[in-house]
Amino acid sequence: MIIITDVEFFNQLKTGDREAFVKWMGDHSKKIEQLAVQYGCSSLQVQQITEATFRKLYNQLTEVEDENHLRLFMYKAALILIKNMEQPDEKEKLLPFEEDQQLHEKIISLEDENKIALLLFYFHGMTEKEIEFITGLPENEVMNLIAESREKLGRNQLQIEKQLKFLSKSYERLRFSFTYENVFEEQQVKSEPILKPKSSKKVLLSWIAGIVTLLTLITVSVVTGEEYQRSSTEKYIERLKISFEKEVENQFDKLGFPETIEENDYGFASGLAGTPRRDFDSMIRRYERLLSRNEPIDRKKIKNEYEEILEQLQLPSEMAEQLIKNPLTNDKRKSEQFINSYLEKLSYIQESFYSIYYDHHQIIEDALVDEEIDIEKFMAKKDMYPEDFQKILTGLEKQNYYPVSIPNVAPFYPKYQTNEFSKKIRNALHEDVGGYMTMLETEPLFNVQSLDFSLNQSIDYLIDMEKTLLASDQSAMHYGMLSHTYSTLFSALVIDEKKKGVYAEHSETVEIFDEHGAVKEEYRAIWEKIANIGGDSPAAFIMKKIIGEMKASDWKKSKSYQRLNQHHIYDALSYAHDNRLKLFTIEEFIGYGTMTTYVQDSEYQLEVKELYENFSYDHNLMTLENANPLIIIGVYYYANELEDPETMWQLFNHEYVTVSYEDYMKNWTKTDSILEQVESIFVEMVGDASINGSHIVPVGYEKDGTIGLEKDGTVDYFARMIYDNADGIWTIYEIK
Repeated sequence: MIIITDVEFFNQLKTGDREAFVKWMGDHSKKIEQLAVQYGCSSLQVQQITEATFRKLYNQLTEVEDENHLRLFMYKAALILIKNMEQPDEKEKLLPFEEDQQLHEKIISLEDENKIALLLFYFHGMTEKEIEFITGLPENEVMNLIAESREKLGRNQLQIEKQLKFLSKSYERLRFSFTYENVFEEQQVKSEPILKPKSSKKVLLSWIAGIVTLLTLITVSVVTGEEYQRSSTEKYIERLKISFEKEVENQFDKLGFPETIEENDYGFASGLAGTPRRDFDSMIRRYERLLSRNEPIDRKKIKNEYEEILEQLQLPSEMAEQLIKNPLTNDKRKSEQFINSYLEKLSYIQESFYSIYYDHHQIIEDALVDEEIDIEKFMAKKDMYPEDFQKILTGLEKQNYYPVSIPNVAPFYPKYQTNEFSKKIRNALHEDVGGYMTMLETEPLFNVQSLDFSLNQSIDYLIDMEKTLLASDQSAMHYGMLSHTYSTLFSALVIDEKKKGVYAEHSETVEIFDEHGAVKEEYRAIWEKIANIGGDSPAAFIMKKIIGEMKASDWKKSKSYQRLNQHHIYDALSYAHDNRLKLFTIEEFIGYGTMTTYVQDSEYQLEVKELYENFSYDHNLMTLENANPLIIIGVYYYANELEDPETMWQLFNHEYVTVSYEDYMKNWTKTDSILEQVESIFVEMVGDASINGSHIVPVGYEKDGTIGLEKDGTVDYFARMIYDNADGIWTIYEIK
C-alpha cells in the first residue's frame, strides 16, 4: 500500500506536535476501533484500546521513519494491547444483519494467528509483507494462514469472498468514539510555580516566623504533624468510600432495581453505576498511592473529582429535569452528548427489566389471556404484588416507562411514553437530534418490526429520523440503532415480503398489494409522500425510482422493487451522508441467508398455480422474471401432478442441463411429489457453486423437525437452482 507523505506534516508529528497528532488520530482511530471489534473485544474495551494505542504511539514518535512506518507501528502497538486484553465470554450483538453477525462470530473463534492475518489482509488492506512486519511471522506463512482462514470459514471460497465484502461494509457502519484529550493525560507535567525574591522586610518577617515555628516544633515533633495529616486524609478517603456506596444505593433505591441482578446464574453488571464505580475506584487508588509515598494531597481537588463522579450517577429522570430547566436548543454538540447518555441509561433500565422478569414471570403469566395482558387491570392490582415488584413498576414509571402488551410477541413490555414530559425533553434539545426521541418513542418497532401507529404518522416519524441521521456524525454512539429503526420503518411502509414469495407462518408482514397484485391505494399515497420528502432524502430517491417503474405497469411490477431490501436502504443513507446519493443504484442482491416456505400455505399454493398457468401457456422464460426460486420448484411439481412433462422440461436451464426435449419426453414418468411428503422447503442462498458467474443454490426440505436427508453429517439436498443475473430468472440446474 503506497502512502503519499506530507513531509511537513510528518515532521510536525515527529516533534510531538499535538495538533498534528490529533489530526492523525482522527484519520486512523476508526481502523483501530474496527480491529478491536473484529478481534472480539467489547465496546467498552474498544475505547480503552484505542486510547492506549495512541498514547503509546505518541511516546514513541521519534522512533518511526515515515508515515507508512508510523501506520504499521500503530497496528503493531494495537495488537499487543488487544492480545493482552481479556476477551468477553459472551459475543456482543453489534451488527444489524444476522448473517454478518454469524460470520463475525466465526472470525472471532479462529485461532489467533489465523484471525490476525485474515483481519489485516481483508479489512485493513495489508500486504503479506506488511503483515510480516506487524506480526513477525514469515511472509509465506502469512499467505498460508490467510488461505487456511478462508477454508475454515466455509467451503465455497467465492461466496466467502462475497460475505467478507458485505461484512466489511457492516464494520464500516460501526461507530465508536474516544476522547482525544485522554491520550495526553499522562504527558501533562505541571510546572513548578516561579518564586519571586523576597524583600528585606519580608525576609525579616520570615526570620521571626521561623523562630516561632522552631519553638513550636520543639513541643510538637514534625513526625507527629505528618502522621496527623496522613491519618486525617486516610479517614477522609474512607468516608468518601462509605459516602459513594450510599449514593449508589440511594439511586438504585429510587429506580426500584437491585444493582446486581442474577439471571440464570449469570451476573448482570450494572450499566448505571459501572462507569462511575470504575472512575471512583481509580480515583481512590491514585490518592492511596500518593499517601503511600507520603506525597501532599489537595482535599479540595478530591472533592471536585468526587462531585463530578456523582453527576454520572444521575438517573434519566434527573437528567431530563435538569435539561428542561436549562435547555440546549441552540447547542447541537451538548444536545448530542445528552441524548447519548440518556439513551444509554434507559437501555440499562430495559435490559435490567428483562432480567428481573425471570424472578416475577409467574405474576405475568397468570395475567395472560390468549397471549395478551389487559394492562389496565394488571396495573390496578399493583398493590397486591410483592413489594420488590411494586418498586420496579414504580421505578419504571418515574423514568417514563409504562408496560404495554404486544400479542404473540411481548405480552409484558416496558415502553417509553409519548407524553408532555417527553415533549418537554424534545423541545429542550437541538432540533437536529429530534430523531433520537422519535426512535425512543416508537421503540417497539425496533424490537418487533411492526407498526402500531397510522401510516400518515409513520411518514412524520420517518422524516424526523432521516433528518437526524443526515445531520448526525456517523460515529455517534446510537447512530447505528437509529439507522436500523429508520430502515425498519421504511421496510414496513414499502416492502411486502409475501409479494416477493417469502411465506412464513404467523407472518407479521403488512400486505401492501391487493388481491389483483397491484399496490393498494393507501400505500400508493404513502409512497408518493415519501417520494416528495425533498432535499437529499435517501427514502425519496428510492421511491421515485420505484414509483416510476410501478406506474408503467399499473402499479403491479417494478424491477427495482423486486430487488429492494434493507441493505439498499442502509447504503442509500450512507451515500446521502457522503453527498453521493446521485450515484446510488438499486442493484440485484443475492444474499446469503435462508429463504423458507411452508408448502401448505394457501398463498404459496395460489402463487404456484398462477405462475404455472402463465408459464405453461407459451413457456416464455420472461414469465419467470423475479419469481421466487421456491415458487418455481412448486410449479415443477404442480406440472408433474397435472402430467405436463413439457412444462417440467422447460423449467430446466438448458445452457447447462444437456438432456434433449425428445429424450426427456421419451423417458418421463410421473413421480411422487416431494411437496406432499414434507412440511416446508428452503433455499440456502449461500450457494455451494457457480458457473460463469451464475449463482447456484441448493434447495432442501424439513419434516418433523428434521432437515433434509442427513448422511455422514451432511444434508442431502433434493434440488439445485441457478440464477441468471442479466434477466433475474431462476431455473432448475438439478432435481431428484
